[in-house]
Amino acid sequence: MRTDEYHGLEFDWVAADISGQLAIFCSAGYGPVPAKALRAAGDQEALLGLIGIQAGLSGQSDFLTSRCHRAIYCFDWKLFEGPYRLKQEPAPEKGMGIDTLPERLRDSVTRLDLSFIGRELIHAAERGGI
Repeated sequence: MRTDEYHGLEFDWVAADISGQLAIFCSAGYGPVPAKALRAAGDQEALLGLIGIQAGLSGQSDFLTSRCHRAIYCFDWKLFEGPYRLKQEPAPEKGMGIDTLPERLRDSVTRLDLSFIGRELIHAAERGGI
């Protein structure tokens, strides 16, 4: 269970998979958030802005499909027990990787030891998970 200052509040964070592909994770206020992302909350907002997403709004289902611009993967936490579920895959010609981000923000991206390709669910407890 989350006990951080954002518990119960939407907290959106950015992660990269083993190949460097980016994803936004929408916590719905209850999904697990890596400590690294929580410590870099300001950088998370900057990352979301670069991707074209306003922090705190992405938990809305229609928002996910219309505002992610098909540039990154989008995973949304299923209230209340999870897991994170895939809501959108990037369009092949629009996919953003960690190498497209400004160098100063790359360290704020959580790196997961898994691939987003073909993944419908991400559980907090799985190897390489959150």
